[in-house]
Amino acid sequence: MALLQKILIVTLLAIAIGCFFCSLYLDNYYGVNGALKPDPTAGRIYPKILHHGVHVFMTKEEKFQFDVVLPSVCIGSFFIAALLNMRWKHFRGPGVDQLHRRSRSGLGK
Repeated sequence: MALLQKILIVTLLAIAIGCFFCSLYLDNYYGVNGALKPDPTAGRIYPKILHHGVHVFMTKEEKFQFDVVLPSVCIGSFFIAALLNMRWKHFRGPGVDQLHRRSRSGLGK
């Protein structure tokens, strides 16, 4: 059971990291290949400011995925992984064992 819990936490962190890098890639992709002028026939009428102040126009679905879906999945999966790790205590940060020893021996006061 502990192995499955660790796999779940690592998978959620991998999803968060993957979404972060996907948003960086899409920012660069739309900056290079995005429509610089509105194109009503293609539905690219929603303005978006990307890296270095590049103004592009996206469809409603592209803008929603870029502004809402990717950040939500990234932040959500990171926080779920953090909360599960706090509950199951499989991965500890550096120095956590020293803090526990210090507080148990009365030196942390």
